[in-house]
Amino acid sequence: MGNGFQEQLDEMMGKLAEHRDSLLATQRKLAKYTVTVQSKDRLLTVVAGAQGDVREIKFHTDAYRDMAPAELGAALVEVIGKAREQAGQKVRETMSPFQGAGAAMRKSMTGGSEFDDLMGPLREMWPGPEGPGGTPGAGRNGTGKGKGGTSGG
Repeated sequence: MGNGFQEQLDEMMGKLAEHRDSLLATQRKLAKYTVTVQSKDRLLTVVAGAQGDVREIKFHTDAYRDMAPAELGAALVEVIGKAREQAGQKVRETMSPFQGAGAAMRKSMTGGSEFDDLMGPLREMWPGPEGPGGTPGAGRNGTGKGKGGTSGG
């Protein structure tokens, strides 16, 4: 393996660093994100963070004092649920560009390169989650179990 391998490795490390930086920036952005949802009757507002954590509950009038406890509880549960749902949707939208990034990175790191040529035979010999030759559940003996075909090893 010559200089080409080192260049590929350097390129992969650069891509990995870019990906890490992008994830960290997205994480910082989501940490600051909030969603605000108001009840239908405009009695209360809930502010939630990206993880669905309730950060603030505002009552706009004193009308909640005249509500039955179960009615107030139901109103709170409804508005908090909507806030969490909206926050979750925002997180899914924000993180969608990263879906499949790990698989794509693995493929770019091993596909059609000297590294892939080197690692291919080793992958065939090493029983991983997919077993030799990519057969799901297969171990060294093709049974999905360790030596001797038993789960005890």
